[in-house]
This record gives sequence, structure tokens and C-alpha cells, in this order.
Amino acid sequence: MRGYANLTRVAETAQRLIDELDPPFLVNEHELRVTASIGISVYPQDGPDIVTLLKNADTAMYQAKAEGGRAFHFFTEEMNARVLNRVTLDKNLHLALEHQEFVLLYQPQVDGASGQITGVEALIRWHHPQQGEISPAQFIPAAEESGIINGIGDWVLNQACLQTRRWLDLGLPELTMAVNISAVQLRQPNFVDKVMAALSRHGLPAEYLELEITESALIRDTQRIVRILNELRQQGVRLSVDDFGTGYSSLAYLKNLPFDKIKIDQSFIRGIPEREDDAAITEVIIGIAKSLKMELIAEGVETEEQYAFLLQHHCQQMQGFFFGKPMPAAVIEQRLRQSVEASPDQ
Repeated sequence: MRGYANLTRVAETAQRLIDELDPPFLVNEHELRVTASIGISVYPQDGPDIVTLLKNADTAMYQAKAEGGRAFHFFTEEMNARVLNRVTLDKNLHLALEHQEFVLLYQPQVDGASGQITGVEALIRWHHPQQGEISPAQFIPAAEESGIINGIGDWVLNQACLQTRRWLDLGLPELTMAVNISAVQLRQPNFVDKVMAALSRHGLPAEYLELEITESALIRDTQRIVRILNELRQQGVRLSVDDFGTGYSSLAYLKNLPFDKIKIDQSFIRGIPEREDDAAITEVIIGIAKSLKMELIAEGVETEEQYAFLLQHHCQQMQGFFFGKPMPAAVIEQRLRQSVEASPDQ
């Protein structure tokens, strides 16, 4: 790259290469498309020798791919640091699964009118032995991109089923266990078999398990995912649309998919009742659920005002800090026992 006094010319050349490869090729009357991702390193600032320059150009290329491909990227030290951090994170995720560093907490889902727990959502936490607690917002996207989310998801599913079975064996009130499922997990050819195996392994009837699926998971491979969802529903597993209203909300897909429940995203709940637009959207979603005869739950309920608004507009099921933060299984068990003791039938 030494001969280029102006890096703009380098960028222009890279873009021309990308554009030249963009049109489809015809091979035996079949249309094939090839897209290019280009990484660029510059001598001498990005390396003193060809080996270092190629390594750094490769790093820049993967950055271009990570941003969707069909692009070019110049190497930077910040980029190199991000790649090294990502490699370390991927390695630590594999070790975390082997060394049982993950734990599940459970956030109550309650009937707003009675305050009784009707379900819980299983939420994963990672306690790293040196770094302490690592946020799911940090490690879940990395796990999805690397594919280790499948192993982590299997662990979550089995732990959630095991815990639900334990509560039932203790004679505690029945509840639904909600487990988040990523789009990566859904695309596994044997995903339904994995779910049914977890239920069978712990002797848990399918109706106690609810899989939460975000709208964005339905965008790719839609027909195949619809088949998977229908198969799960036929087996008795409950299905919930997570974060409803934030993605590609469509009555067309909602009425044709076997969902049991709509979950109103907390971004709308956070603004009620003060923000008129959030209040209006929340009312619309409540109306959609009622029209489609689907269950409804609002997540992120934190204040008395939000709780009152939802009750007034006939949203019975709620979840959020107002009712309890994610907590260990033992605390959920204690609350379930207290509800039994407080019951007038006892």
C-alpha cells in the first residue's frame, strides 16, 4: 500500500472490486451471486512486514463481514483490540459451560388482580471467576454469533424443566416456566427433539413450558420456523411472542402462527401513563390480543401508576420489578409457599 499517497484511492479501488463482483453470474442457466468483503492494512503503520499486514487485513475483512458484508474496512488498533476481546470471550464462554459458571434466576409473572404468581421467566446469569458477573447483553450476542448459544440454550432448557419439576413435586402451586429461545436455536434441525427430550428427561408435561420467541426470529427461514412452531404447539408446548411491538409486528403473521401469548415490550410500559404514544400503543396491543383471543403479559412493570393503567385496560398478567426482580429458585419457592399459606382455602 506504500505507493498510495492518498488512501481515498485505496478505498475507491476496493469499492470498484466490490461493485464488479456484485452482478449475478450465470452457471448452467443458474443465477449465482458472489459478494466481496475486503480488509485493508497499510504499511508501515499497520505492520512492518507482509505477515503482520496480511493478519491485520484479515482482521479488517472479518469486521467488514460482521457489518453485513459487501463492504471494505481499514484496519485499526481499536479493531484489533475488539477482535482479541471477542476471541477471549468466545473461549471463556466454552469454559463457562464446562465449569458450570452459569446460573438461572427466575422473575415472577403474576396475575395483576390477585398478585398470585402464575409463571416465571428463566433468566441466565454468568458469574466469571475473575471478572465477576458478565451482563447477558454482552455475552448472548457473542454466543449467538459463535454458535455456542445452542449449548447454552440446551443447558437453560434442561435446568428450567428440572426446576419446574422440583416445584411440582413439592406440591407448590402450578406455574408456567418461560424460556427465551434465540433464532439460532430455532434453526437447528433437531430443535423440536431437543425440547421434547428435555421435557421427557425431567418428566415435565409440555404445557408447563413456554418458549419466548422474538419477532426478529421469524424474519429468516420463516416457513421452516413456522413448521417448527406448529410442531411444538402440537406437542403441547406453549409459545409466546416476546418484545411485541418493537420489530416487525404484523397481524398477518400473528394470526397465522400458533402463539398462545403476546408479551408487550417494556419500552412501551416504561412510558405509560405519561407518554401518550406509549399509552396508545399499549392499548392497541391489548386490543390485538383480545381480538385474536390470545393471552397477554406486560413486562417491565415498575411503578404503581403503570400497574394501575394496565389493570384498568384489562391486561391481567404482568412482570417487572414492581412484583420482583429476577431471584434464585429458593426465593420463588418461599413466595409460592407463602401464597399457599395465605390462601383462604387452606
